[in-house]
Amino acid sequence: MNIEKFFKRINYHGPQEPTLAVLTALQHHFLRAVPFENLDIHRNIPLNYRPGPIYHKIVEQQRGGICFECNGLLYDVLTTLGFQVDLLSAKMFSEGQPLSRFTHVTLIVHLTDDDYLVDVGNGKAFGPPLPIKRPTISRGEGTVYSIGSYEDYLALTFRDETGAWQPRYIYSPTAQPRDGFTEACHYIQTSPQAIFTQKKIVSRLTEAGRITLTDMTYIRTTEEGRQEVELTSEKVYHQVLAQDFGIVF
Repeated sequence: MNIEKFFKRINYHGPQEPTLAVLTALQHHFLRAVPFENLDIHRNIPLNYRPGPIYHKIVEQQRGGICFECNGLLYDVLTTLGFQVDLLSAKMFSEGQPLSRFTHVTLIVHLTDDDYLVDVGNGKAFGPPLPIKRPTISRGEGTVYSIGSYEDYLALTFRDETGAWQPRYIYSPTAQPRDGFTEACHYIQTSPQAIFTQKKIVSRLTEAGRITLTDMTYIRTTEEGRQEVELTSEKVYHQVLAQDFGIVF
């Protein structure tokens, strides 16, 4: 890995010591530079979340990726910089109910004062890295988050419209090897039940909010509200991919 090329990819020019400040800055810059996207699944290109292929795809090809790729690359970067990091298996929730499988990967970074949840591959940001041992509230994209629990699992929780805390995802605190996600990665790119096989998704956090392409619908979300535009052709679709997400095939 060429760490300087990675820093250029995410427009980061700060220090490189394994501290909370650096961790927070790297997550911030990664989310604003690298799209969350599943386009290779719809191009029938198998996902490869090994260090070399994900570095080539995200850094050299200026692409994005799903959780296995984005969080996998950040894992490699952080370990290169001297952070102690674990890959954890997580299960997403939808409309208050857990999905059937653990198909998400997230990161726990161990610092001297606490362990921190870090995630750049979830399609929605929860704010700065969240400490695990001392519950802290953070805010990301208009939603309040904290670390909680659900049954026997730890959970990334958010406060809903009623003020109640709901899981966004649950995760096992036991570190997983990279090979431990092979089955989950295969499922999300091949199963008709997986959301990634049902529609194309490209999304990136901006300083003003979030921009998203869901199939041919272009969505811009800011504090002022949400705007949707239906794109008129594949040509326009690829123009938006290039201009707003930096993706060119």
